[in-house]
Amino acid sequence: MATVSLYLDTRYKRSDDLYLVKIKVSLPGHRNIQINTTIRISPNYWDKKKGRVVNHPNRLGYNNTINFKVTQVDKAVLDLEQTGDLYRLSPAEIKRRIENRLGRVTSTNNSFLDFFKRFIDSKEKPGTKGLYEATLFRIMRFSNGLPLRFEDITFVWLSNFQRYMSDNGLSINSQSIELRNIRAVFNQAINEDVAELNAYPFRKFKIKTEATRKRSLTIEQLRRLRDFECEESQRQYRDMFMLIFYLAGINTVDLFNLKKITNGYIEYRRAKTGRLYEIKVEPEAMEIIERYKGKTYLLDILDRYKDYRNYLHRLNKNLKEIGTVEIVPDKVGKMRKKAKTGLFPELSTYWARHTFATIAAGLDIPKETIAATLGHGGNDVTDIYIKFDQKKIDKCIRQVIDAVNGVG
Repeated sequence: MATVSLYLDTRYKRSDDLYLVKIKVSLPGHRNIQINTTIRISPNYWDKKKGRVVNHPNRLGYNNTINFKVTQVDKAVLDLEQTGDLYRLSPAEIKRRIENRLGRVTSTNNSFLDFFKRFIDSKEKPGTKGLYEATLFRIMRFSNGLPLRFEDITFVWLSNFQRYMSDNGLSINSQSIELRNIRAVFNQAINEDVAELNAYPFRKFKIKTEATRKRSLTIEQLRRLRDFECEESQRQYRDMFMLIFYLAGINTVDLFNLKKITNGYIEYRRAKTGRLYEIKVEPEAMEIIERYKGKTYLLDILDRYKDYRNYLHRLNKNLKEIGTVEIVPDKVGKMRKKAKTGLFPELSTYWARHTFATIAAGLDIPKETIAATLGHGGNDVTDIYIKFDQKKIDKCIRQVIDAVNGVG
């Protein structure tokens, strides 16, 4: 009878101190073969007695990979034993048979990762593709590149993956995004009869979320930001924040892709929902638009940047740094500028949207009006057949801006 065990092959010294974990199959007649796991690890992270990775940041992923391969080797050995081939074939042929089995498991049509990739390819929006690609990359890091089948995604696997994300510093809400992405892929696979309904792991596994911290400014704080005498180089970033606010928290991808103003309104199809949307351009917003007028687009951002996300990165970085500046000497005694902690160190463009909604709610504007102004909705039956009164949206925007200006 054959036995299967694990060991770290440290026979040859390596400069990177990383050694291959191998599966040892002890065959009848004092014959042995070794199967590689592709996992390389420092001896400091290997528990020889338990035959597993310990204390490593990616220990769960490594051990999942190792355990999966050991299980497949065990199954292959059992099959060979039942047919008698384990006793009559040479060690080299037995090894070839086992590795062939591992290869068949890798190339199975029931591949979760292959379907995940096809799912990503079916998405048209770059932002959506990016979110799912990030999840797939994280899964592959967790499983160390090992192929996964749908039946491998169990309650235990999800729990281990969640623990892995937590160990790597992801917040509860960031974890929930990754898990919801996995659930969406699984649901689609069931719809296409690629995965079995009885293998669905989310019946018992519940995705956790937690309340997010406050991400909005008060009216007084917004006035302070608007009127702050910031450095000239930072003025454009502050202006963009205010423009987003004046346009009812418009998303940056929609803002930077605007082409024109028609009859006093910007009209566009919201990138996130595909819903047609229009916002009245108030004088406060027009003043900023005129300052940064573009050639092809309404604003000059895409005249200066090929990808708006490069500008968005700069925008969010500079918003956090807007604050007072002092002159201090450097290491060699030369005087130079150094910004102190910003007025609002966590500020980002998303705060403009939250701030608009929070101020509107504080003015007792009806929730459905605020939702329509922010571009929410689009799926409700009444929203499909009844166009929300544009005058209510216009009034909402003016009320919020007037409150910040201290009017009324």
